[in-house]
Amino acid sequence: MKTFFLILALTIISTHEIFSQYFQQEVNTTIDVRLNDLDHQLSAFETIEYTNNSKDTLAFIYFHLWPNAYKNNKTQLAQHLNEGGDLNLHFAEAEDRGFIDSLDFKSNGKELKLEYNENIDYVKVILNKSLAPSKTILITTPFRVKIPYGNISRLGHLGQAYQLTQWFPKPAVYDLNGWNVMPYLSQGEFYSEYGSYDVRITIPENYVVGATGDLVNGEKELEWLGKKDLKTRELINSGKQIDLDDMEHPKSSSRLKTLHYHQENVHDFAFFADKRWHVLKGEVELPYSKRKVTTWAMFTNNEFHLWKDAINYLDSSIYYYSLWTGDYPYNQVTAVDGALTAGAGMEYPNVTVIGESYNASALEQVIIHEVGHNWFYGILGSNERKHAWMDEGINSYTENRTTETLHPKAGFPMFPSNISRKIGLSQYKARGLHDLLYLANARRNYDQAIETPSPLFTPTNYGAIIYSKTAIGFDYLLAYLGDSLFNECMHTYFNEWKFKHPQPKDIKAVFTTVSKKNLDWFFGDYINTTKKIDYEILKFGISHDTLIQYNSISDTIAAFNELTVKNNTGLKSPISIYGLNKKDSIVFVQWEDGFLGKKKIKLNAKANLADRIILDYNMDSPELDRTNDVIKTHGVFKKAKPIRLKLLGGIENRKYNTVNWSPVYGWNNSDKSMLGISFYNTSFLEKKTEWLLIPMYSFGNKSLTGLGSITQKWFPKSFARKIDLGYSINSFSFEGYSTNTKWYKSKIESNLEFYRKKLRTKAKQTLHLAYISIVEEQNSIKTTNYFNASYKVKNKQILKPASLEVDYNYSFENLNTINLTAKKRFNYNLDLDGIEFRLFTGKTIQQNKYSNKYNWRTSGKTGRYDYKYENIFLGRSATQPNFLSQQIGNSDGGFKTYTNTGSSSDWLIALNTKIDLPKIPFGLFADFSLYPYTLVSQNSKTSKIGNNYDLGVWIPIKKDFIELFIPLKISKNIEKELNYRQINFWQRITFIINFKSMNPFKLIDQSIPY
Repeated sequence: MKTFFLILALTIISTHEIFSQYFQQEVNTTIDVRLNDLDHQLSAFETIEYTNNSKDTLAFIYFHLWPNAYKNNKTQLAQHLNEGGDLNLHFAEAEDRGFIDSLDFKSNGKELKLEYNENIDYVKVILNKSLAPSKTILITTPFRVKIPYGNISRLGHLGQAYQLTQWFPKPAVYDLNGWNVMPYLSQGEFYSEYGSYDVRITIPENYVVGATGDLVNGEKELEWLGKKDLKTRELINSGKQIDLDDMEHPKSSSRLKTLHYHQENVHDFAFFADKRWHVLKGEVELPYSKRKVTTWAMFTNNEFHLWKDAINYLDSSIYYYSLWTGDYPYNQVTAVDGALTAGAGMEYPNVTVIGESYNASALEQVIIHEVGHNWFYGILGSNERKHAWMDEGINSYTENRTTETLHPKAGFPMFPSNISRKIGLSQYKARGLHDLLYLANARRNYDQAIETPSPLFTPTNYGAIIYSKTAIGFDYLLAYLGDSLFNECMHTYFNEWKFKHPQPKDIKAVFTTVSKKNLDWFFGDYINTTKKIDYEILKFGISHDTLIQYNSISDTIAAFNELTVKNNTGLKSPISIYGLNKKDSIVFVQWEDGFLGKKKIKLNAKANLADRIILDYNMDSPELDRTNDVIKTHGVFKKAKPIRLKLLGGIENRKYNTVNWSPVYGWNNSDKSMLGISFYNTSFLEKKTEWLLIPMYSFGNKSLTGLGSITQKWFPKSFARKIDLGYSINSFSFEGYSTNTKWYKSKIESNLEFYRKKLRTKAKQTLHLAYISIVEEQNSIKTTNYFNASYKVKNKQILKPASLEVDYNYSFENLNTINLTAKKRFNYNLDLDGIEFRLFTGKTIQQNKYSNKYNWRTSGKTGRYDYKYENIFLGRSATQPNFLSQQIGNSDGGFKTYTNTGSSSDWLIALNTKIDLPKIPFGLFADFSLYPYTLVSQNSKTSKIGNNYDLGVWIPIKKDFIELFIPLKISKNIEKELNYRQINFWQRITFIINFKSMNPFKLIDQSIPY
């Protein structure tokens, strides 16, 4: 017992010690700033009162100088934007860039030394005298900001509309982890010290301003805004049509005004200014304190018809976030209409900027989300760069809850109800977009852990994981704990950590303590790993318990309903089991704690009244596959579901098995017109097993043609991100020696994509293996089998995309070759115009003595030499002057002029380039090759190396799909051959049609970047 009390005492002391270590610095900021709207500059003077509440003596303070992130292409912002494919900063003109200068840090009138490093958007300010614990220092500096153009990130201007955010020198956070210095990034936001802000803004008199804080002695400004509110309401009530296109900036007033704003307990200050804004004013009463909060909406003509209801959205946001989290502690909330580039909206204390919304529901949802950040970012100041889910994710959950409370019958956002029903979206609630965004990458194993630092997320995962997976995870936690207990957890979290810097362990501690439940499955695996949730019902039946009664002669046997469930993943999350009757009314609900493997679950006694058992009926959890969550309680085939045909396709539904279909038309020179129907099970969400069947009828050959495939996929946890194994068959016709003949292709292939820990930046590596059998019916039946292995690596860059592929081919028919293809592109403007290089080297390991179809081709493998039938040719065996013979393949030497010159059975080297001409709908191409040949004289044979070249005009009708090439200059060897064959100028024009790039099933996958 003494040991127990000793352990308990030590635990209490240890816990107290850990908690007592927590500290946060206090930073009070005073700024006088003036806006020059002719030169788009800010001139300001700042005073920082910094109090050291740590136990450490500070010799220096790091200051963020975030406007410098816009200065050049060497900043981390520029590099990060480039990685994500946003090149606005990279190609910005000098006048559109931004910076901060004129700094002169002083304390007590004495200059402070500055130490810069390679990151120009922060600086180390060396103190003349070290700052001891509990001491305060005053630091002053003037500064000037060149405001960048507003299409780059958050800080910026569009004409004379201003978004002044992250605009002043700001101390970095110093906490238990030391200095949290962070270069400015668009992805992954901020972490700042709490304190007060006292800011005076001098600006032309006719600007409307929305800002952090309350106006001090602002009666005149508030009266002016009040008049604008009345004028806006009169305009709304009049029903007068607004000219939405009237977005001209009025001339700035020659008179200036100074607006004085003050706010306590905030960690940032932002302001927005526009002379075109209409104004609406509202008021909302808080649910607990009954205090009144003023709401402001400021907007242009652009979406006037949507913003007229913005006050209702603001009031609802303030009320419900206060109800579920804790009362809003400030006096006002402002939403402004701005041309935002950093997402649909962006939050700051008391004020948020909203981008173009297009419809009322989208505007409402964004306002709810951005206003909600006053709690999750503003009042609960987590480190967004490291733990963005504590801000964006929890806020997205609360946004979903607010939206579904306001609109309980609302379905999937952004889609009309009739379209939602047709494509299967009607099964989702208003939060459905979050479900699909997460599943799109989770099904493909491209997801990342929620706790991943913000800069390491791929752009898609930043939304799909940070926002979506976290949001539906907390929705799941709400369903598991119940509204009352969950609300108690959230209120406790708010009250304990408001105006502080909570960490993941802190919110976990609150929820665990208040709920008295083990939530390791959520705050451990769900947050910190990519483990998925996928429970599957295996069996439903009646089981028996034998109850031994000692005072009775015989035993008593009790029967009960039993459900066998399998966990297909490694995440032990709780599951909800629902019983539904034939009228789809809920008979019972039963929660079971998570488990691994299989488990037999004794069901609620009311299971006898159920017609179906369904896991997670309300779709609260992010279940990976819902099609295996349903079983009937009676009948022979309890898991059988009806089959439903669906035109074009859509999202799968757990109530039935879907077979998608669509009519198909095809044409080639042999089969002529072909009509058929495609049947498939592919959809927006990837499946472990996918199949396709396209039977077609050839009107040219009066026979059946078509193709089919089936692929099984696996998603390992370590060395590979995905492995698939597939089988496919194709059969079409081609022009034989006398009549059209048939060819058949069957292929067994496997693809392995290697695992990448850094999904955002590491190159994608794949290994492809294939066994191919080709059967050709001509005068006789000929079968040739091939083995192919290829390895490909492709980088993750937009500015300089590059790839390298090594390809090996073998056949018992004397084919034994290896080749390497390297590609590199340099883009030089925002339209992604650039210059592209391709290097090809091919070598025959064992020379072929029997057939020249395996030779390396200067012009690439056209239909006649496409021996593995890899590409689609409209005229596979067409010969000139047939126009279809001018279709070439982008392989081997890759020449754009069709020629037989340079064909080699030994080796071939080729260099190809294509050059875009900006603002012109065509470009230039050039090709060069080297190859061996033998010069035969009367008495000897001499080995020589020949070369070819061509150059001309390239017309990308649809880049990477249909491209036209017009040779203008060719080498003498090729010219001699073409003249001999009497190929005129028009017949030398070639084209590429890359049908594979338009495969709808591949496009689905490619349209969802990771």
